[in-house]
Amino acid sequence: MRGKTTHHSIGCLGLIGHVEQTASHAWRVVRVATCFVLFGLGCVGLAISAYWLKFTLKNRQTQVLQLRDYTHRLAKHWLQFCVRVGTVRIELDNPRAITNGLIVANHPSLVDVVWILATQPNICCVLKGELENNYLFRALIDNLDYVSNSNPEQLLAEGVKRLRAGEALLVFPEATRTEPGQPPKFHLGAAELAIRSQVEIHPIVIHASDVYLSKHLPLYAIPNRRLDWRLCFCPSLEVVQTADPRHARRHLTQQMQAFFTQALRHSQAPDHSTVAHEPNQPEN
Repeated sequence: MRGKTTHHSIGCLGLIGHVEQTASHAWRVVRVATCFVLFGLGCVGLAISAYWLKFTLKNRQTQVLQLRDYTHRLAKHWLQFCVRVGTVRIELDNPRAITNGLIVANHPSLVDVVWILATQPNICCVLKGELENNYLFRALIDNLDYVSNSNPEQLLAEGVKRLRAGEALLVFPEATRTEPGQPPKFHLGAAELAIRSQVEIHPIVIHASDVYLSKHLPLYAIPNRRLDWRLCFCPSLEVVQTADPRHARRHLTQQMQAFFTQALRHSQAPDHSTVAHEPNQPEN
């Protein structure tokens, strides 16, 4: 009789634990879904703001700068909301405002560009050409004066033009998200941009604690734990001038890829005990 009671108690405890775990996961799904809904509403709001600025501001450059500032503020507020509701934690190592030059970053998740935009008030992004198939994103790319990677030759010409004009250009040298569990594989385009324009390279190493939002993983596969990201703003790299651009392009690509691979290999995912509740603000 006593053995049956003990077995029944253990079964009840297991059932209670399962119910609690299910409820906790359901609540996390609700919070993540809320974050995605707010993100979508933010994109719609930006599109409306873009058309409003066209009517209120006559100068194209002023329109672009104003909309980029809106994008930065919106990304920062969305990041703060995600942190406060407990869906993510963000740690910024040595953050700083980058006003010119080539920003290169690895690409472990869908939201990497949003995290970077939250730290930078005015950068030009190189975005995947497939986004042009979406009317909303196509409108935003045009009004924010971003650059598409759908045409490599046009990308190089426009990218060099922007860099020589003193803009900060964000490029993901992998051109797509990193394969989970694999080191980053850089294409030659980022190095080509740096060599042609002779600007500084600003590496941002992104560490993700989970494969959620990575390549080949559906949005509904929400994990049971909080998602942690660490953005490391590394010292800038200078491009060495050379008489052989082809050799320089390959050498610089290998150098950047080795730098990111080593940084990702020797750095663990963010520690929950050391990550602040609010992201640090970049130095202006």
